[in-house]
Amino acid sequence: ALRVRADFEPAVQNAVMLLREMRQISKARTLLEQGVRANPKSLRLKNLLASIMIAQGRLKRAEKMSLSVLRQAEKNVEAMLNLGTIYYRQKKFELVSFAANNAIKIDPKNSRAYTLLGFVHLQNDDRRKALHAFRQAADNAPHSPFVLLNVSGLLRTQGDAQSALQYIEQAAKMRPQNADIR
Repeated sequence: ALRVRADFEPAVQNAVMLLREMRQISKARTLLEQGVRANPKSLRLKNLLASIMIAQGRLKRAEKMSLSVLRQAEKNVEAMLNLGTIYYRQKKFELVSFAANNAIKIDPKNSRAYTLLGFVHLQNDDRRKALHAFRQAADNAPHSPFVLLNVSGLLRTQGDAQSALQYIEQAAKMRPQNADIR
């Protein structure tokens, strides 16, 4: 059994990342809840807890946690993007755009913010803006297979198979063991 001191924030963060990789989300949430109680000023742990709650579909609790972080630090990009993800799942696309654009104002190279915007543009059936946003995300995170595959998928639907293939090949080089990419 994994034993981590909840009052030692770096250990909690590392253990949570490991538990997420192992798909033990409930254990990660329990550890984060303990970590937040032991470190009530830790915005990082609160943001991680909100992201776990989002993954579990606990959107109201995640929203409350993210808003709490923003009350403590109004320019906290991670909390803004957590809210953007929550609002996306709730189909509140104007709020997603608002959260993502605010995050970009603070961190213009944030690929997650551009990815959220890309998905909002897709929902609004604006493929040109979606492709632009996804390409900005890829420019800011060229080593993220997920981001590269977003660009590839959109290019493929637009009939640009050659460009789509280049993005797929780039993603496959990073994760050759991933059957979804090949």
